[in-house]
Amino acid sequence: MRPLRIVSEKFLWHVVDEGAIDNVLVNGAGEKTASVGNLLRQIQSGNIPSYATWVLLGAVLWAIVHFRDPRIIGGAWPFPSV
Repeated sequence: MRPLRIVSEKFLWHVVDEGAIDNVLVNGAGEKTASVGNLLRQIQSGNIPSYATWVLLGAVLWAIVHFRDPRIIGGAWPFPSV
């Protein structure tokens, strides 16, 4: 039983639980969430026309990609290609 206890305490507890689960998964997820939140905070302006412009540009880009892809059923660009 002693070797099992040593493996449990030295490897499973310290390496797996403290190292991998606590530091990487739990704290890592929290740090990543905070850094993404900080990035998003910087690009928010509170200017509604700016948000509307980004939505419009995204919709136009989506339409271009969607209608240019011949694999999509009915996905033919309505204008002749150059």
